[in-house]
Amino acid sequence: MSDGLNLTGFNEVKDSGSNNLDLNPTGNLQVLRQWFMKIHLISLNQDLEGDYNVQSKINIQGQIMATEHLLSVATDIMNENERV
Repeated sequence: MSDGLNLTGFNEVKDSGSNNLDLNPTGNLQVLRQWFMKIHLISLNQDLEGDYNVQSKINIQGQIMATEHLLSVATDIMNENERV
């Protein structure tokens, strides 16, 4: 489940008989951070669907809002850097 998030860049590498996941194929630390924020956001949304009490769900909703904001800012910065 990706909740509509673009997870482009997660590439499975199948060399030498292994099945490793290359989490940073571009070598770009900003991209890696953005991917981890996306994964965290997916995890938070899954937690929100879980069987938690109301107070916990309010806390999770706040974390989702904060993560979405940080992801938006990171994306804006990356897009701005690409234009330069």
